[in-house]
Amino acid sequence: MINVKCPVTQVNAKNTLSKDYKFQSTDDLIELIESHGFICDRNGIQRAGIRKEENRGFQRHLIPFDIKLEDRFKNRWHLPDSKFRIIVINSHNGRGSLQIKLGVYRFVCQNGLMVGDTITDSRIPHRGKNFEGKVKKAINNIVDRINIIKETILKMNDRILTDNERIRFAYEATGLRWDKAYSPNYQGGVTVSFEKLLFSSRPKDAGKDLWTVFNVIQENLIRGGIEVESNGKIRRSSEIKCIHKKTTINQKLWELANKVMVA
Repeated sequence: MINVKCPVTQVNAKNTLSKDYKFQSTDDLIELIESHGFICDRNGIQRAGIRKEENRGFQRHLIPFDIKLEDRFKNRWHLPDSKFRIIVINSHNGRGSLQIKLGVYRFVCQNGLMVGDTITDSRIPHRGKNFEGKVKKAINNIVDRINIIKETILKMNDRILTDNERIRFAYEATGLRWDKAYSPNYQGGVTVSFEKLLFSSRPKDAGKDLWTVFNVIQENLIRGGIEVESNGKIRRSSEIKCIHKKTTINQKLWELANKVMVA
């Protein structure tokens, strides 16, 4: 594997932070996590935008890691249309802890989602001792949960939604991105064509099982293209690129899908 450097290459924390701040370079963090059997997808690294040039290189960034599927793990972690990933979110500006999450990458639409399960989420402050030990513990905690999440996904595959359930799911999902999501008859605020969240041009996404519907809605919410009317003007929603907002929507949508599954 070619050792391509991470695009976030700061070697020090932002100089406005106190001496108590524990800096961990992103390159060192990648090396640490890869030493535990994961492969960094350097092409998938995302960086938050900046408003001030002085913040360049210190901003929040998201790093996906593939899990090496050795022969003894292939059946344990295999999904028909997806693969599990470790998602790491970090910054060097003192505005947040290191976050380690479980992600799922779906091949058909090449979109990634993050499981909204607080048990699989770990936050490691940039303070204190034994940083490496805390990272290892967080990874082990996530790996131990993969089988449970896999079973949840398989149950979603088996849960067939009625048309009313699909429409209700889409309607409630609009509220995760827009504070006010109303039916097309609403005369003020923001009007969202939430039924369009259910549309996909791919034949493989025509299924009415919860897992397929969930992924279609997630892709449309994040990638945009949904008609939104505000102040009498119709526009198409843009792609969400903010890492924090994307993460929040992903996780809340997962929680919503779990509620639909047991309804």
